[in-house]
Amino acid sequence: MRGFTKKRGSTWSAVIYLGRDDSGMKKYKWFSGYNSQKEAQKALADILQDVKKNRIVDNNAITVRDFFQLWIKDHVDPNLSPGTGDKYQSAADSASVSFGNVKMQKLTPHHVQKWVNAMAESQLSKASAVTYFNAIKAAFNKAVSWRIINVTPCLEITLPKIKKKSMKTLSAREVSRLLQEAEDHPIHLVILLAASCGLRRGEILGLRWRQVDLNAQTLHISENYTESSKGIILSELKTDSSYRTVDFGDAIKKALRKQHARQMEALTSASVVRLSDLNEDNLQDLHVCTWYDLTPLGPSFVTKKFGKIIKKAALPPIRFHDLRHTHATLLLQAGVHPKVVQERLGHSKISITLDTYSHVLPSMQKEAAQLLNF
Repeated sequence: MRGFTKKRGSTWSAVIYLGRDDSGMKKYKWFSGYNSQKEAQKALADILQDVKKNRIVDNNAITVRDFFQLWIKDHVDPNLSPGTGDKYQSAADSASVSFGNVKMQKLTPHHVQKWVNAMAESQLSKASAVTYFNAIKAAFNKAVSWRIINVTPCLEITLPKIKKKSMKTLSAREVSRLLQEAEDHPIHLVILLAASCGLRRGEILGLRWRQVDLNAQTLHISENYTESSKGIILSELKTDSSYRTVDFGDAIKKALRKQHARQMEALTSASVVRLSDLNEDNLQDLHVCTWYDLTPLGPSFVTKKFGKIIKKAALPPIRFHDLRHTHATLLLQAGVHPKVVQERLGHSKISITLDTYSHVLPSMQKEAAQLLNF
């Protein structure tokens, strides 16, 4: 592959030769806007490396739909979780209906804006519309880094306004009633871990015994049990801050010991005789939250069963994820420092914790104000 630099006006360009088209005409691809020849030469070297890796595409030929397929195949599938991949694929499918046949070089912010407006007027929730847009924005940012386009078409897009929903949580007494209703059901421990430790559903279901230290009373959160079009699998956590150690109290220790005893008893029963030859290392790989036959609980099942238990307990209708909010709210109301809550939840910044649970802080501020009577 050959390339050269050329000055046009006051700026320099990096140019690569793509061969000849069907009519025999030479084809070139220009990358413009460099301030000096040295800058253009450096860019040219990088571009030629991208050509060798098949990351340079003829931008005059590729459509948006074709690019999305390339993006899913070469970036999303190899690097992101299956669950995230499903969401990105759904966003790409939605955008393709609106402007999939448009050539990448011809795509404008107006195309994107019309698509966003159509989503806002459809049955799709405004939150989902914003999520779809963010996925497509990520796709076009990748198109820029792959040098397929020079500028993303996702600039200056007006997004639908999302009304912030009031957070739903349970009181400590309501959590106790919920746990009583779930007593002796496999989901009981799942609910207990969510409310007492602030863990996400996938983190609880992905927890294995090798990540539990009963003596130190800590949980080492390092895996996520996710559900996608590829099935239910263990995957990595989304952010570095999600990898954390969470301390637990005596009630959790008692529940975990009880669960471990149940599983050891199940290992010797006829129903799970196939597992009876597991060695100590394999036993450590058992999921903490399982069915009676030691098979892991599915994420969808937990969500559906939780809804039924909440209704049966005559408690306010909340999502399973709201148990995590309940955990944080109860701690903050009890005067626990927000930094501790941040670490338990795995938030990357304390500002996320403070913004999410600002509704809890006014009562704490009133107490602080009483200290400043000059």
